Amino acid sequence: MVSRYGYNPDDINKYQLSLNWQCTGKKPFVIDAYGADNGTPEVVTVFYTKNRDVIALLKWQDGAKDSTVVRYKVFAYRYVGDISDTAFFRLDRLSERFGEGFDGVVNGKPVEYPFKTASSIRKQLAEFGQ
Repeated sequence: MVSRYGYNPDDINKYQLSLNWQCTGKKPFVIDAYGADNGTPEVVTVFYTKNRDVIALLKWQDGAKDSTVVRYKVFAYRYVGDISDTAFFRLDRLSERFGEGFDGVVNGKPVEYPFKTASSIRKQLAEFGQ
């Protein structure tokens, strides 16, 4: 479940979106929260891998007036169940392998992020051996 971050109204400018997990009959908990970063975060896709990992692709439209630049970032999480204080931990090294990318014109050059769909991310994960 993905929802607007609403646990503390003071945080709304810092965290505008959260990724939540809820098992049947249990309370939901926040896997991660995503900041505004000069634009409102939007979920492009969320999916699960064969390794029980959760992959989330987010984008931020640049908040500057008349800007057409969109920033993308892949976030990866591993499900560990009851062996930890939290059921998921962030796979920063895997996320970093995708890098942070942009669509639009950056520094006068057109750029396009190659991992904007679940299928392109899955293909890259296969190349990583994931």
